[in-house]
Amino acid sequence: MPSPSPRGDFLRATIDMAVLGLLAKKPLHGFAITQAILGADESFAGFHPGTVYPVLRRLEAEGFIKGVWGVGGERGRRIRVYEITSSGRRELGSRRSTWERMARALARLVGPKRVQIPG
Repeated sequence: MPSPSPRGDFLRATIDMAVLGLLAKKPLHGFAITQAILGADESFAGFHPGTVYPVLRRLEAEGFIKGVWGVGGERGRRIRVYEITSSGRRELGSRRSTWERMARALARLVGPKRVQIPG
């Protein structure tokens, strides 16, 4: 099995954090999560809608979210609605802190201010 690519790891971390962030605001079903991600920014234009369902299953298995079956939509279909757990809120806080530190560091490296490079 090939090792994951750095871009794949980055996308996974981004989608995980997006899902946790959305669910921290309110419970949502998978299609609503997909629509929110696709509508957030054109950066997600290449995001495949089917990607969210394995992410939801994994985050649920990790205890970060909880899904419950309900009825929704115009036709009264069964839908699985997800909500973030207290463990998921802690995980989101940790990931957000890491993300913010890395974004600041990257901004120093590639931003308009120059960083002293040794050597």
